[in-house]
Amino acid sequence: MSPAIFEVGRRFLAVLLVGLAIKLMDDSLDIEEDQAFGKVNLVAAVFGPGATAYALVCLALAATLKADLVLPLFLASYLLGMGWNLRERLPSGLPTWGEGVVCLLVMYWFWGMHMTLFALASVGAVELLDDYLDSCRLQGAGCSAGRLTHSLGQMETLMLAVVLLLGSFLLQPTNSVIVLVTTLGLFLVEYWIGRRIGLCQKSSS
Repeated sequence: MSPAIFEVGRRFLAVLLVGLAIKLMDDSLDIEEDQAFGKVNLVAAVFGPGATAYALVCLALAATLKADLVLPLFLASYLLGMGWNLRERLPSGLPTWGEGVVCLLVMYWFWGMHMTLFALASVGAVELLDDYLDSCRLQGAGCSAGRLTHSLGQMETLMLAVVLLLGSFLLQPTNSVIVLVTTLGLFLVEYWIGRRIGLCQKSSS
């Protein structure tokens, strides 16, 4: 195996692991909301109370493989996913905007502007795509749109996701493709688990 192929494979595995860590952390925080709206939640469906431990293991392995790629992505997901109620006080004692500034400074200090912009663009695109898919499913079930699509509109959310994807590709082409492919893979896994749960519920009823 050539060094170039090995390096790409290492990045794929690292991004897949950090993506799973982010998904588990996010689902752990959103489990009640997801269950209320009937959304697939990996924590509730598969991992149960040990989800946080699994997420930490995935993050540690991902950082071991490619720390300078996955840690900016993880911090960007924390920054963009913490919510933007600017008056809310977080457990650290800082307001939401304060923790956001700290995250940005840490990312810039350790990995520079180029990687910071790439991480924010990539994770922002993933967040928008996830909310767009949620809104399509919720509207099909007769529910309201997702959080971001409710504010921006469905097509506007999708268009902004495409713009951010293009921006991340211009910044780091190889890494942006890796993030996109692994994200689509996780979306497919989530969809498959949702289908399995639905089939099990139908067969038991």
